[in-house]
Amino acid sequence: MSTTLINQFFAYIQMKEIEILYSGELQIAFQISSKQKQDLLSKLSKRGSIIRLKRGVYLVPQKIPPGGKWQPDSIYIISHFMEIIGANYYIGGLYAFNHYGLTTQLANQITIYNDRLSAKKKLGNLSVQLIKIASHRIGVPVTYEIKEKRKINISTLPRTVVDAFIDWNRYNTLPIAFDWIQRYLKDSYFLSDLITTTTQYGNISSKRRIGYFLYKQTHDGKLVKPIAKTIKNSKGWLPLNPLGGTKGITNKEWRIIDNVDT
Repeated sequence: MSTTLINQFFAYIQMKEIEILYSGELQIAFQISSKQKQDLLSKLSKRGSIIRLKRGVYLVPQKIPPGGKWQPDSIYIISHFMEIIGANYYIGGLYAFNHYGLTTQLANQITIYNDRLSAKKKLGNLSVQLIKIASHRIGVPVTYEIKEKRKINISTLPRTVVDAFIDWNRYNTLPIAFDWIQRYLKDSYFLSDLITTTTQYGNISSKRRIGYFLYKQTHDGKLVKPIAKTIKNSKGWLPLNPLGGTKGITNKEWRIIDNVDT
């Protein structure tokens, strides 16, 4: 692959001021064969000069990156990728935990809840875990505008906490998530949103754990009534901390074994 063709490629990108390149466009503009086109894009992708989002679609820099390698901000990549696949989504998991100051741990893989696909993807050097959920379960995430004037969706703080209960085994977030709730017990807005979010999007076990824990901390039956109404037919006993064994104080209303010292 000639250096001349690579230089022509980036000159074309810069002239067109495009961020997304569709491979068919390149073949027409350069009057090259399908094989030449594929060889060029494959070489640039493998050396890290452009990022393949999906078959025939590439995220491209406006100029040749220093040293030939280009790795833009992960959020910038995700904003383009999710737009290309046409998904409703929000970023959750470790990225959201860190975003809200719940943990100092940095995410080496970004988790995206979406209504299109479940898969593990590599976008350049970025590792992404896509988790498919029903469209109506996406809810209303927080939308931020990033410096490149693009928008990105991140889970709300209450949804982040609820997901920590639903997917505790994925993130190893129980029992630490109880501390996160306790941190915001005096925040009435957070509590209201947490109860609404738990009621709407929680599974049965997360509803029982969050509802019981809130009642244990506040002794306010009216506060947790919306959650309690959704679990009336729950059977079997559920340990508050799934890793804490089955010994503890039992609560018949929530069918909870309280094995958490808080």
